[in-house]
Formats: sequence, C-alpha cells, structure tokens
Amino acid sequence: MKRILALGLSLLLAVGVLATSVLAEDENVTLVVTSFYNTGSSSGWDGLVAAFTEKHPNVTLEVQETANGDDYLTKLVSSLAAGEAPDVIAMENKWVAKFVGSGLLAPLNDYIANDPDLKLEDFYPHLMERYTVDGNIYGLPYDAQPTCMFFYNKALFDAEGLEYPTDEWTWDDMLAAATKLTKTDESGRTTQWGLLANSWYNYLYSNGGTIFNEDETECLMNTPEAIGGIQFLVDLIQKYKVMPDPTTLNSMGVGGADLFATGQLAMLCCGYWDLVFQPTRWDDIDLGLTWFPANPEGNHGWDTGGTAYCVANGSKHPDLAYEFVKYFMTEPGWEAAYHASINGVIYPPAHIPSYEKFVLNNPDLKIPNVEINGKAVPYAHFAPMHPLYTEISSKIIEPTIEEMELGYISVEDGMQDITERVNEALETGEVY
Repeated sequence: MKRILALGLSLLLAVGVLATSVLAEDENVTLVVTSFYNTGSSSGWDGLVAAFTEKHPNVTLEVQETANGDDYLTKLVSSLAAGEAPDVIAMENKWVAKFVGSGLLAPLNDYIANDPDLKLEDFYPHLMERYTVDGNIYGLPYDAQPTCMFFYNKALFDAEGLEYPTDEWTWDDMLAAATKLTKTDESGRTTQWGLLANSWYNYLYSNGGTIFNEDETECLMNTPEAIGGIQFLVDLIQKYKVMPDPTTLNSMGVGGADLFATGQLAMLCCGYWDLVFQPTRWDDIDLGLTWFPANPEGNHGWDTGGTAYCVANGSKHPDLAYEFVKYFMTEPGWEAAYHASINGVIYPPAHIPSYEKFVLNNPDLKIPNVEINGKAVPYAHFAPMHPLYTEISSKIIEPTIEEMELGYISVEDGMQDITERVNEALETGEVY
C-alpha cells in the first residue's frame, strides 16, 4: 500500500494540490459527476438531481457514465493527467487501491473536520473503514450491499408444502429445500431449478476461508476451510444438480434474476441491486427475502458490493463537489431519491439515519425483511485491497472455479492451482 500511495502522491503533485473554490451566487457552473453504472430513474437519481439543483439553481449536473471498470479507470487517469478531471467520482469498493494509487481522489478529512453537519458515526463503520487509507478518508459510502440477499418464490414453496427460508437456515436446509424444488421432465431436462446462489465468495467466507493472509502477501485458498466451502458449491451443481452450471445458465440466454422472475427458479441469492435495477420485473412473484444461509456450524460470511462517492483530485469546484457528495450520501439526498424512485425501491443506504428511516422503519416497503442489509454488513468481506487483485480474480480465480463447477477439475486440485499461481503473481508482480 505504501507503493500505491507513493504513486498517488506523485500524480497529486503533478496536477497540483486540491484547491478550494468559492462559488459566487451569480456564477453558473457545470458539476461533472462520473459513474461506472447507470444512474437511471429507478433508484431515484432524477429526484436527487432535481432537489440539488433547486437548492443550487446556478449548478448544472453533467453525468458521465462508463460501464466497463477498466475503461473507467483509464479514462479517469487520462482526464487527471490532461487537467480535465471531473468533480465527483463514483468508486466501487473493489477499486480503492487503484483509485487512491492513481491519485484520482482528494482526501476529505479537512472538509469533514470543518463540517458540523456531517457525522462519521452516522455511517456503518465497516463501510467507512473501506474508504479510509492510512487515516485519509477518500469517499463517503453510498450503499450497504452485501451479496447475501436470498430471494425466494413463496408460491413454489407453497406448492410443495415447504416452510419458507428463515434467517436461521444453514446450507443443509437450503439443499433440502432445493432438492424438492428442482423439477425435471420425462426426458430429464430441468424445468424448474431449486437454487441459484453461485457467488463463490459466500461459500468460502461462510466456511471460514479467506483469499489472502492479513497483509496480502500470501494466497490461502488451499486451506481446508476454503476447499470445503467451494466443494459444497460444486456439489450443489455436480452432485445434487439443484443449481445450473455456468454453461447451462449461459445457454438459457437469461440471467438468474430473469429466471427467477419467470417462475423457473425457486431461490436466488444476489445483491439488492437486482431489485433496484428493474423494480417492476418481479411484480408477479410473491417475494420472500432472508439472507444467505450459514454453513453447518452457523457461520455467516459473504462478498459485498457498494460504492463511495468522492471529490476528484483536480476538481475545478471541490467545495461544491463536496457539498454534492454530502447531500447525495445523507438524508436530504436519500429523501429526494426515495420519493422519485419506482415503488420506493432504492439502494439500501450506508447512512444509518437514512437506512433507519427509509428501510428499517418504513411500513411501505415493496418486500419485507429488507432490514437484513444492515444486519448483514458486519459479516461482509471486502475484496482484497491488493492492486493486482482485480486481474488475479479475472485471470486466475474465476476461470479456475468455473472449471471446478463444470466438473473439469477437482476442487482440491483447482484450489491448489489457484494458490500456487496467485502466490507467483504476488511474488513477481505479473499475472498469467
């Protein structure tokens, strides 16, 4: 991480230290906000923009969206080097090391220290820690998004006379229900799948496994805990045949959420964002929601999504950018977004007072038990901070786990291969 920060510092000095700016009342300004995902109306973005610009009538918000993560980072680094930095940057939690190391983000410590209206304790501590590097806060967390939302179709459970999943379920309960809810026709073709819960992180973390050691110098994916977790995932596909393998799922031409929405899937584990993206898609499903079951010993653990919004280093209007980030991340922004969203479906706030108001104590939620987002946060595991991890994941871990899921290699051999290749990459700095 010291090497990352040194690179970031050199870029920071190259473009000049963040300067404050005071916006005159009659000065018209375009505030540029960059994002890596669609900020469309489903999450209430339009309402947020309208409310902020009503408060600041001389400000126009320009949104620049770049879907691909690698393209997004390249574009941002180029804009910084050219002196054309945006004002506000959306940063996915997996990219903290790269974004800080590339000098893209301005520390917010001074702003926060001098802002009596912003209280850090109002944000989930586990999320704030992710965006804090060597004591510098580089972003305010937007959403609480553990990848543990366990949706189920009540009608399919009712048809089999099965009790609904609960927060106390273990993998054994999940398997038993999935077995009864998986249906095949006379030819042996599966017509209804019991389960789609294919985030390997959830099985690894729930079973006590981990990817790296604490200082991220060694891969630990060949431990018994890690192997046991991934083995259960593979068994759901290959041994018990209650979950489609990657090839079968791809051949259907639809995603898991689509399969669930058409009644061909009984249980789906994903992020709450799937409901936010298309809040009317599942209207014909009698939805139930709990969290991803614990391993047989009762342990929970899962991957997490989540975004922070940051003031860009090199912003021409850093004071205003901070004001927008604060507005967006706290109750005024969430209030505007909630009332503008479709069916009141919004991302679960990382801002605790907003979470309590619009989720925990909201009687008009589209689906009950959404409060598990907040309950699940302490069990969430962030992706490693190592700058090579994104490449390691895409080139080594993900392809090898897919080979295990397809039955091409054993889990023990695959996990050993991952460990050896990742350790080589950590040692040489090259990923093959």
